[in-house]
Amino acid sequence: MSTGRDDPCHCGSKQKYRDCCETNDRILADIKILENIQNPTFPEKEIVQSLIAESQPFADFYKSEREKIIKPVLWVCNGGAWVPFRTKCTKTYAILEFRDFPVTAHNAFDVAHELFHSILDREGFPCLVRSHDLVDTVLVSGLSSMPLDLVIEQRCREFGFNVRNYYEGQIRYAYTEICTQRPNGPINGYEELCWIINYADLAICWELFCSSQEDTNAFQDRCDNLHPEIAARGQELLEILKDTGYENPSEVEAFFERAAVFLDMRSDVTIDYKG
Repeated sequence: MSTGRDDPCHCGSKQKYRDCCETNDRILADIKILENIQNPTFPEKEIVQSLIAESQPFADFYKSEREKIIKPVLWVCNGGAWVPFRTKCTKTYAILEFRDFPVTAHNAFDVAHELFHSILDREGFPCLVRSHDLVDTVLVSGLSSMPLDLVIEQRCREFGFNVRNYYEGQIRYAYTEICTQRPNGPINGYEELCWIINYADLAICWELFCSSQEDTNAFQDRCDNLHPEIAARGQELLEILKDTGYENPSEVEAFFERAAVFLDMRSDVTIDYKG
């Protein structure tokens, strides 16, 4: 049953629907039509209420940061998504896609991470987009996320999220993917670029957010021994990031420009501002 304009708003504010969520609901309905979204969508309150109740870091984050997101956010459950969470930002709205419903407190960090992308947009941070359809979305997304995720993780840590646990999981996945399942190396040039980006990304995140230098060295040494060329180029990309910095929009833009040259992707990616 749909909510009448004079009924109490479904968000629980005790205001009339017409004075509360009606306008935003209409905007979200238009976005769903515009993007031709067939998957189910959910009100934001239904997603975050358990996270607020069960995760103190998320409750603190949401209270402090949610008002900084001025774009409408459409929450979409896509059971066939290739990653558990991802955000698509445009200049006028954001789509936050998640693979499983309900979203539990176990995913509080992931949800905060995705919402931070919209905050960085508003602050003027750039991202990378494909220059043409022949470029793989996963590759461009990985390079674009590399500096932005560092900014986000540092901010998440300030709210008490356990970033170390997250990256320890990422490192374990990298061991399996790079060192076990593919001991003979990448199967093509696209995968090689993905591995270079992944190597640099994991190395810097482990260095910044995890405490065991011994484990960091073990990951790098094993990758170096199995795939020395990948490791060498990954280390070069990492040095570019350290040299340009990533703490403000101009530093991120400088990294994107130099990384595109280094990876020979200048004709494949475009620096975009969606804030």
